[in-house]
Amino acid sequence: MSTDGSNDKDLDKMNPITVKLFDINASRAVTRFLDMGVTQGVDAAKASTIFEAIDEVKTDNSIPWKNCIAFSVDNTSANLGQFNSIKTRVLERNPDCYFFGCPCHILHNTAGKASSQLKV
Repeated sequence: MSTDGSNDKDLDKMNPITVKLFDINASRAVTRFLDMGVTQGVDAAKASTIFEAIDEVKTDNSIPWKNCIAFSVDNTSANLGQFNSIKTRVLERNPDCYFFGCPCHILHNTAGKASSQLKV
């Protein structure tokens, strides 16, 4: 499962949720859009609000947390922090779920830090 929130300044925040699964008919792993997981109001970007939207989507689609073996999010503390994050909330439901940050964000941050050391 994967999600990443929008950065707009509006009160509604879009959190597209995708899943990767094995398609027996195609004989391969595929990624599918599951739902939008919209959050609203001043708490729209809080981990608790986003988690509730994700949990509602899973419930509406009859997907138990035990079936979520990995979760990908970007590297913000709301997503991957040690306290009060999406990660801590998911791991309460399924302690075996593997979390990983976005490799693109990691690469971008690394390149940015490295380039700041270049002398022009």
